[in-house]
Amino acid sequence: MSGLAKAVLCLFGLGTALPAFAARPMITDDAGVVEAKACQVETWWQRQRKREEFWFQPACNFTGNLELSLGEVLVWESGQDHSLLVQAKSLFKALADDGWGIGWAAGGLVALNGKGADFYAYVPVSLALAQDRLLVHVNVGWQHPQLIDRHQFTWGAGWDAAVTEHAHLVAEVFGQDLDPPGYQAGVYVWVIADRLHLNATYGGWISGSHKPWVAIGVSWFSPPFWP
Repeated sequence: MSGLAKAVLCLFGLGTALPAFAARPMITDDAGVVEAKACQVETWWQRQRKREEFWFQPACNFTGNLELSLGEVLVWESGQDHSLLVQAKSLFKALADDGWGIGWAAGGLVALNGKGADFYAYVPVSLALAQDRLLVHVNVGWQHPQLIDRHQFTWGAGWDAAVTEHAHLVAEVFGQDLDPPGYQAGVYVWVIADRLHLNATYGGWISGSHKPWVAIGVSWFSPPFWP
């Protein structure tokens, strides 16, 4: 997929944002969309000190080159916050075997408690190497978090390496202007090839006072199921 690791963007609430909502378990997105006329569901739980998050992010590709996501985010810290994620994503060039691909994505995270919305857009570029056993992803983009009301440049760079037929290791760095960059590393394992994987990651900030986080999740990808 994808679209906003994504991943840990409700760290907007800490005043520090991430590049996008990407395919789990990475925050840096890939230049890919859900298979044509199919859907996927990504869901994960994340804990960071006294903060817990639960993400539910389904997406479908109805036309062949337009992935639409409508997700839900629950955050428990000092009380409970509830937000909706809306995103569109498409490709200028699909990722080829041992080749490259590029696309675009845009969306927003809308708080249902009246605290406004965070908007973003970005361009994901992917490169496949070593007979597709190593994928490199780079994102550049823009965001406007409601909390700080400021336009920001965002970036991310990630690596996805197949270490066995079923297990992949991932690592990435990401950030936005004026704030310290973050990092994340983890693993995902295919339980059903190309259809269901389990994932776990550990991440944090290279400097600053924010505590690291851990996350575990499940991603399911359907076959095409309508004509």
